[in-house]
Amino acid sequence: GAWMMSRIDRASEFFHGEKRDNCAQSVVRAFADVFDLQEKDIQAHAHNGGGRAAGGVCGALVAACSLLPDRTEELTGDFSVQAGSVLCREIRSAKTVSCRRCVEIAAGLVDNAVVNA
Repeated sequence: GAWMMSRIDRASEFFHGEKRDNCAQSVVRAFADVFDLQEKDIQAHAHNGGGRAAGGVCGALVAACSLLPDRTEELTGDFSVQAGSVLCREIRSAKTVSCRRCVEIAAGLVDNAVVNA
């Protein structure tokens, strides 16, 4: 059969891709078919990139939590372990995990939750 790109790869490709998706938008777009989302749902995350999400939380994580609101605590804990923090500014200043990697981590957590639902 046709080779399918992983959700993680899709999210990574969408990040700053042809639609100029920010971190949050790229995570949401990678799962748009799974959650039956429209372009407007993806664009609703336009303000969640670049450290502008509520509380300074990483936009990729905010996006993951928006897709799976009942798993927010679990997603936040797992993301923090992998990224070193949930706060955009802290992650960026540590310079060990890139924004693209945050997108991949968040997409991986959502993918895992969806697959094991």
